[in-house]
Amino acid sequence: LRPAVFYPLNFEILNISNDEKFEGKIKATIRFSLPKGSYATILLRELIKPSNPREVGF
Repeated sequence: LRPAVFYPLNFEILNISNDEKFEGKIKATIRFSLPKGSYATILLRELIKPSNPREVGF
């Protein structure tokens, strides 16, 4: 079984800047490690999740 909760290791925000491809948006470069059996897509989903996910259809 996989753990229900996991925490990224060595999480770093390397850069935050304006996104030249999508006007009015920002982009970030991050670095992290995950425990064996964890999925990066789950962590990324949680990082970008809006504060009101149901209201915005997330």
